[in-house]
Amino acid sequence: VRYTFPVTPAWWQRWWAVLFYAAIFVLSLVGFNKYRTQQLEARSRKLEKIVEERTREIKEQADELETMDGIVTVINRKVILKEVLDIMLEQALKHFPQAEKGAFLLRSEKSDDFRFSAVNGYKFELLKDVALSEEETLNRYSENARQLEAGVYIIRQFQGLEGEKKLAALPVPKSSLAMAIQIDNRLEGFLVLDNLKNADAFDNSDIQKLSRYREHAVSAIAKARALQELQEKNDEIIRTQEQLIVQEKLASLGALTAGIAHEIKNPLNFVNNFADLLVDMVDELKDDIQQHKKMLDEDTLKKSEEILSDAESLLEEIQGNAVRIHEHGKRANNIVNGMLQHSRGNEAEFMSTDINELLEEYINLAFHGRRAQDKSFSIDINEDFDEKIEPIDVVPQDISRVFLNLLNNAFDAVSQQVAQKAIKPEEAAVWLSTRSDGDIVEIRIRDNGGGIPETVRDQIFDPFFTTKATGAGNTGLGLSISHDIVVKVHRGEILVETEPGKSTEFIIRLPKANRMDLLDKNSN
Repeated sequence: VRYTFPVTPAWWQRWWAVLFYAAIFVLSLVGFNKYRTQQLEARSRKLEKIVEERTREIKEQADELETMDGIVTVINRKVILKEVLDIMLEQALKHFPQAEKGAFLLRSEKSDDFRFSAVNGYKFELLKDVALSEEETLNRYSENARQLEAGVYIIRQFQGLEGEKKLAALPVPKSSLAMAIQIDNRLEGFLVLDNLKNADAFDNSDIQKLSRYREHAVSAIAKARALQELQEKNDEIIRTQEQLIVQEKLASLGALTAGIAHEIKNPLNFVNNFADLLVDMVDELKDDIQQHKKMLDEDTLKKSEEILSDAESLLEEIQGNAVRIHEHGKRANNIVNGMLQHSRGNEAEFMSTDINELLEEYINLAFHGRRAQDKSFSIDINEDFDEKIEPIDVVPQDISRVFLNLLNNAFDAVSQQVAQKAIKPEEAAVWLSTRSDGDIVEIRIRDNGGGIPETVRDQIFDPFFTTKATGAGNTGLGLSISHDIVVKVHRGEILVETEPGKSTEFIIRLPKANRMDLLDKNSN
């Protein structure tokens, strides 16, 4: 039996299987290539994104550095502390646009508390009197805040913070950035930037920017404070030098006054002594006449009565004149003694003085001195003294010169107005007042004289300048010396307010504490 059958290859060995294998291989290659291409494209996109982000960061940093460099340049142009704080606050608000308002708190050198020294967006009138203790300041701006960088804090919780009542007039911010100012490991203040609407207004990038800004801010404030202290010391030295110069001038003037007074005193003593002697001699001569009258008979006495009567009348007149010479001589002697006592006053010795009593004393002296020159002189003196003023530190001899100069000028101005019939004699008046103004005492002397013309107002304190007529007995030194005494010796100020044709008022402002030992200590 024969049986035949065909032998065919297995299906996976068929031609179509081979084609299938080839197709699968090709598709696998295509798929793998596409997968790799997608991976490479994804990686490329990721790298491009990284490069783009990095480029943006570098550009932002470059822009920030450029901005910071501009800020530092602007800040470094300022040397006055107040101007530095204002410009720093202005630049900070530009650098952080999320911040709507800002403020600078600085430690006060006098009271050692923290006060608002500069604000932007807030009304300074609401904050100028606010004082926070160091504990309140730290509690408000650092202890209850989140510190993300050294000295830089972000604040989002404002309820229950210390100092809340003191700042009740201000709106409560939603978030704040606070930057501590530390100089020589001592907290000197805070820069505070406020946002009133958004609790998330500030982020980490702002923290980093403020941290970089902080270094420049601390450096600028330290420099400005050092320059301010140096300027204050320099001004103090200049004032002390000016005081010494003026004191030397006043000492020379005192020596000259003493010399003149001594020269006057000797002939004045002769005048007084001979006036006394003349009074005694007249008394003796009158007694002799009475004795001789008793020795005469009636006829002779009657014949000589008229002659003796005339002689007695003449002797009475001579005696009366001698008495008046003696009285005025004594008054002149008192004046000379006063000049000597004045010139012997301790040089530039500041003394605790009741300014009201001193002014009252020299009002009377000036008035009676003027009355001695002109018996018809009359003026209404109005006084308004602050009785609560305590004694202040002045050089009494010097300040009394100022009072005399100003009062004599006032009397002259009023007398001239009366002479020109611009005012009635009964309207002539001066007004004197004192008042306390913090660390200052203010003295005002006003008259209703003819005032000071605008054209010469700036010259009135110049040496040898005078508006009085030649021969009026004025040297033009009174106001110049008064200005030096008030400004250079007492570190005060003297101002003038005038209305031509109506009035003039001199305003003297003196510091209450002004002792030379304190000035010397500060100068050293």
